[in-house]
Amino acid sequence: MKRHVDEDLQRAEFRECNMSNTRLIGVVMQDAVIDGETGFLTRPDDPDDMGEKLAYLLQNPDLVRAMGERARRHVTQVFDRERLIEALVEGWQATAALRRM
Repeated sequence: MKRHVDEDLQRAEFRECNMSNTRLIGVVMQDAVIDGETGFLTRPDDPDDMGEKLAYLLQNPDLVRAMGERARRHVTQVFDRERLIEALVEGWQATAALRRM
């Protein structure tokens, strides 16, 4: 559950910063990034791919800006403050249930 809450917090940070991002596949939920539209997905065992994508972003600031705007719209539509609050409450409830056992 902690990972889920951390991912929701991460999405909120991306939304507030209006930024595109490059994320590792398997490290963050893939629905947070639409590969090639709101950022890039890379495999954790492929640092060359991540380096290439980061270099590409550095060379294309207009693309970074456009991806950031799309990322903000996507995250705002898919993940909102209410969902974050629900995730926190679910986490607290699960923790409380475990302590009662």
